[in-house]
Formats: sequence, structure tokens, C-alpha cells
Amino acid sequence: MGNSLRVSKRHFFRIKQIVEAQAKALNVREPRLFIYQDPYPEAYTYGFVSPYTIVISSALVELLTEDELEAVIAHEMGHIKYSHAQILAIINPVGTEVPILSWIFLFWSRAAEITCDNTSLHVTGNPRALITSLIKLHVGPKFMSQIDEDDIIGQSKDVSRNYLNKIGELLNTHPYLTSRVNNIISHSNASGIPYTKSGKIKCSACGNEASLSAQFCPNCGNKIQAI
Repeated sequence: MGNSLRVSKRHFFRIKQIVEAQAKALNVREPRLFIYQDPYPEAYTYGFVSPYTIVISSALVELLTEDELEAVIAHEMGHIKYSHAQILAIINPVGTEVPILSWIFLFWSRAAEITCDNTSLHVTGNPRALITSLIKLHVGPKFMSQIDEDDIIGQSKDVSRNYLNKIGELLNTHPYLTSRVNNIISHSNASGIPYTKSGKIKCSACGNEASLSAQFCPNCGNKIQAI
């Protein structure tokens, strides 16, 4: 981590506050968090013993709103809470070259991602921020104003009905985006976590509408708010 910048009270203080609050909420030791320069948005957690380390790329920080970044960090905190980082530290050196072990690992990995999505929901209470962060990571921020969650759920059902598509998901370490969005909405509803679908962002100053990913009005430059 010598080429990365560690989040502290002097560097990225707001992110430091988020990590502290989430560690307290999950009753885990606060992890170290580093930010490194990379044009590809990603976040991952590693380590064998506490304190664990969360690493996020500069592109991810630039891409997401604060609520979305909080949701992603809470997902990574889930890996710490449920010892996923420790398990991976054991598995990775051993490898998964044996077919049956590889299938077991892939199944576990997908289940772990769903568990961490659910953890993020309970920590932040903001399912929409988690959904929009995933959409930005998979599709890109420029298309947020053209996305409808209900249609994503429909696509998820179409994927699950197709045998070849389902096989494709079984070969991945992460569930499909459509599966994750479907789970987030279903789990938030089952858990009583409010989920509000919003398709517009409106500037409080001039009334101009903008894409969901916008934080400032492209018309007048003022802060905009969801409607």
C-alpha cells in the first residue's frame, strides 16, 4: 500500500467518518482503507487477521455520490464482518484447480456477495444507493436517467429461465447485476427497509431536471435534489 493513500482524519476525513460509523454499527474493528489511482472503478477487501484492509480506486470515489460510496463501503465491511477476507486468504494460496472445489468456491463466492449486499442494506438503510452504485459500475453513470428498476427485475426473470444464461452465472464469482438488483429490492421489502424509486433529479434553484448521477445543476450550477 506504499503507492496508495491511507484514509485518515487528515486525508479524506468524510470517508474516515463513514468507516468509523460502520465499524461501530457492525461491531468490528475498524479496517484500514486505502485509495489508489486507477481509471477502473473497483473496491476489494483483504487480510487474514484484524485489522483488515479495504482498497478503493480513485475512479470509484470520483464516480459515486457520497450515499453510493457509503453503500459500497458497507458492502466491503460485510466481507470483514462475516470473515470472507480471512477465508479468501486461505483459499487463494491453495487455488481452486480441482473442479469440484472450484464449483464449491464459486457458489460460496456468489452467496458471499449477496450476504454483503444485504449487510449494506441494513447498515445504510438505503437500497437505492446500492442499486445505483451497481448500475454505475456495470453500465456507466451516463445512462442512469434511462434506467428502470422494474425492467431490470423482468430481465432477471428472463435470465433465470434461460439454461445457458444460468450456467454462465454459475461460472462467475459474482451474481449477475440483474440478480443482485432483484435481491436488493426483494430483501429490502422483506426487511421493511424503505425503497423509493426515483426517475428524476430537480434543481431547487432553477427547476431544471438532470440525470440521477448529477450532483450539481448543469444549467445554473446549484446543488440539486431528488424528487
